[in-house]
Parts: sequence; C-alpha cells; structure tokens
Amino acid sequence: MAARGVEVEWQFDVRDVAAFERWVAEARFGGGWTVTPDRVRRLRDAYFDAADWRVLRAGHALRVRRDGADVEATLKALRRSRHGVARRREITERLADARLGSLRAASGAVGSVLRRVVGKRGLHRLFALRTRRRTFAVRKDGRRIAELALDRTEIVAGRHRLRSLQRVEVEVEAGSPAVVARFVATLRRQRHLTIARRSKFETGLAAAGRVAPRRR
Repeated sequence: MAARGVEVEWQFDVRDVAAFERWVAEARFGGGWTVTPDRVRRLRDAYFDAADWRVLRAGHALRVRRDGADVEATLKALRRSRHGVARRREITERLADARLGSLRAASGAVGSVLRRVVGKRGLHRLFALRTRRRTFAVRKDGRRIAELALDRTEIVAGRHRLRSLQRVEVEVEAGSPAVVARFVATLRRQRHLTIARRSKFETGLAAAGRVAPRRR
C-alpha cells in the first residue's frame, strides 16, 4: 500500500515543550475550536541517500520511520516553508521492517521512485531521529481538521547524540489550510511561538556534519 499527498504543516521551536503541553491541556480557544489529548508516540526515523546525493538531487528526502510495530518509507519533496507554513508533496509506502534490504525491495510507489533515481547504487544512513511525540486532536465546530504535535527529538549518528530539538507542529488533516491557519495564528499570538528556520531534515544534516550539494 502506498499513499500520495501534500503535507501542509507549521513548525515552531520552543524552549520547554513540557510547559507548552501543560498550557495547551488547560487552554480554552473559543470560536468553536477544541483541542483534546490524543496519544503519545515513540518515533524512530532514519534518513538515507546515495553517496552522490541522488535522492536529494532529485528533490526528495528519504525517511524510514518505525512507529511501534509499523514501518513506512516516505519520500518528501524538499521545499522551503513560506511564512512559517510548509507544503510538501510526499509518497509513503508500508515496509515489512526497517532493514535497508526491505527498503530496496519495496514494490510500491516509493520503491519505484528509488529504482528510477538510485538504480543499483548503495544507500547509506545520513542520521537518525528519536522522537517522543505527544499529539492533540484539533477540532473546529466538532470536526477534526488538524493534529497538534509536541515533539522532543534527539538527533543521533551511530551511538552519538548530536543535538536535541523541542518543537510544536500543526498539520492539516482535513478541510482548508486557511481555516487551520487561523488556529495557528491564535497559538502564535498567545504563546509567542518562533517559526523553525530549518526542517528536521536540514537540522539533522547540519548536526551530522553532512554537506549536501546545492540543488539547482
């Protein structure tokens, strides 16, 4: 199974995500908005590319994610955010496990793109992320339209922890991004949130000392 779509999200850096979590659990937003606790997830991500950066040169970041027993590969289009919101095309495919061989053998949309872009060239791990994600369902007039995620992330390479991140993310799930943008504006106004200047992929590359070529 594979999914294609456009991810629309806002990312903000915060100093104390635990304090933000306490605040959002008690906040009242009015205007038909409700924010309710959803779940806690433990995400394990690894990013890959060929030695000559063929995946990046083709305009993608390649991620393999473990979320409990579920494993999926995702190709995310590399696009800069504008005014704090990122719109990225992405392709996702379920994998049997997180081994590199399973990624190379993927038979769906992700595997098809990899075979076209990388061919038989090897893939190597660039860096990994370890994230505790606390999510909340964001509803407008009773309809769930977005997810609010509070992330504590460690960037690692091998056995070495390189950097920590604390972020607040809001991702559109249904309906108009413009409607979700009004909720994001309320968050920014009430909590003075700082827009993340780099994606997690860009931050991970920098932390791992990976110098990627400039894309034309």
